[in-house]
Amino acid sequence: MSVEKLIVDHMETWTSALQTRSTAGRGSSGKIDLYGIKKLRELILELAVRGKLVPQDPNDEPASDLLKRIAAEKAELVKQGKIKKQKPLPEISEEEKPFELPEGWEWVHLPDIYCSISESSRKIKSSEILPEGKYPVIEQSQEFISGYCNNECLLIKLNNPVIVFGDHTRNIKFIDFDFVVGADGVKILSPILICERFFFGCYDHLN
Repeated sequence: MSVEKLIVDHMETWTSALQTRSTAGRGSSGKIDLYGIKKLRELILELAVRGKLVPQDPNDEPASDLLKRIAAEKAELVKQGKIKKQKPLPEISEEEKPFELPEGWEWVHLPDIYCSISESSRKIKSSEILPEGKYPVIEQSQEFISGYCNNECLLIKLNNPVIVFGDHTRNIKFIDFDFVVGADGVKILSPILICERFFFGCYDHLN
């Protein structure tokens, strides 16, 4: 039986599995989590990163070629002054590799496939965030949108989705709209030549 058929045939089991949250923690008592859906997502991602979700096509571009294109793209961004040159990262040792990869795949450090967007001059202080306004403000808080801002000069306009990561809270958010970034220590990550949704899923899973 294929993995896809196994998942689909048991979809009702996955979607019906619920879990009541622990009473520990303010505001968490009695709330219901979609436990089955959460575990299904984790399973699909785990199978995907191992190359076991779908049959592998030997005609697909090898990861080594993609990594060369990513490196060339990053070098061009450095040349244009859009990002800073990254310090070389150590090679990944055999002991660090948790499982064997399919033919044509490669292990990489996450910073090898994204660039950090620095917007230190356009961050908004928490005290300046409005309850209503034109532009959404993204911080590392639990709330997806922390509030709003009307200052267009602070607006970050996106060509592609980005991932906003909280240094302190470790909250991670997938952002695909123009926004204003809060001044609470968030990092903005922009994947290079990688599906942003897949990158987000992997980063969230590791986090």
